[in-house]
This record gives sequence, C-alpha cells and structure tokens, in this order.
Amino acid sequence: MTFKNDLVGKRFGRLLVTAFAGMLRGPTSIRGWSTWQCLCDCGTTLLVRRGSLTSGNTKSCGCFKAEHNPNLRHGEYRGGPASPELRTWKEMRGRCTNKNRKDFSYYGGRGIKICSRWKSFVNFLADMGRKKDPKLTLERINSNGYYTPTNCRWATRKEQSRNLRSNFRITAFGKTRNLSTWAEETGLSAACISRRLKVMRMDAESALTLPPRSGKRRRIS
Repeated sequence: MTFKNDLVGKRFGRLLVTAFAGMLRGPTSIRGWSTWQCLCDCGTTLLVRRGSLTSGNTKSCGCFKAEHNPNLRHGEYRGGPASPELRTWKEMRGRCTNKNRKDFSYYGGRGIKICSRWKSFVNFLADMGRKKDPKLTLERINSNGYYTPTNCRWATRKEQSRNLRSNFRITAFGKTRNLSTWAEETGLSAACISRRLKVMRMDAESALTLPPRSGKRRRIS
C-alpha cells in the first residue's frame, strides 16, 4: 500500500505523525481504516484514524480542550473542582499573560515568561508532580527568571518569603536595599512592605515609612 507513509512527518494541529500503525477493521468494514501513531506537543503518544486527521476533527490528544474548557481537565474529575496543581498552573498563566490583573506588572509586565513546554498543563504536572501539601506554592528559584522546570519548585510560604527577601531590591531615599534589609531598618515586616508595593501599589518611600494602620510616617535617616 503506497499510502502507508504518506502522512509521516506531517503536522495536524498539535499532532505530529510519526508512523503508520496498521489497519483498523470494524465488524461491517471490508477494507478498514488506516491508523497513525502521533506525538502531541504535550508529549502524549496516541493512535488516530487517517480520516480524523485529514478532516481536522482530531488536532490534539485532548489537551487543547482540557486547557480551554473548564469541564475537561487532565487528571481531574470531569465537571469537578480543579486540583491545587491546576489552580496553580492557571494562576501562573494569569500572572504572565493577563494584562488586566493587578499583579501583571510584576510578572508578565516586567518580562517574566512561561516556557513553551508549560503551555500544556500535562507537561507542567509531569515536571512538577503533585503537591505533597496543598499549602505549598510555586516558587521561582531565581525570581528574575522564567517559569521553567529547572527554575521552579514547590515551596512553603516561609521558604518563598526567604527567597523573596534575598532577591527583591527596593530603591528609596537614594538608597537601594534588598527587602530584608529595609525590613530591619524600618521595623516593618517584609510581608507588609511587599504587600504595600505589590498589592496596594504604594510608592517605595510611603511603603517604608507608613507604620501599620496609621497615617503617620516613620523617619528614615
């Protein structure tokens, strides 16, 4: 049969055809249908009928629908609540791609990107694994780096806070200090300063001088 290899190497949506996988015959079919081994961009291997590929009915292993339909999720119960890992993945994408989010300027707005492999939740879950504790958060080891398998880990909020303190630098009053140093100088907690800058959108000098729940400024020499 001359058609056996005519789809090999061709791409249909997210699927790359890698090999002819034989004929599939039904109870009422004499000739049957040719099936093809395909590799999805998310890393999944599957068999697809020729007609499903050429007609455009099948363009992925199902990962595209899972990413865009809240009722179809990889590794989740259909129609059930999203897992902690899926919520984390969606939050990561939102911070880097949604310009309407308040925290976008601290992620996508300053050039933080997600590696192409993690555009698929399947790959993200395969690389990161399930959280051992639902309270763990996704941390970038280098806070100026991208979201990639080698730069991310599951961390406690305390561990993430420590990393934030050592990397987050603030310029105010003509001086540049990391977050932990400003916290020591002002007597404010690092979390308070970070929240004022990122969530409340205060300017650096106000964030460092206003005491908690008070309108009076501290003096910084």
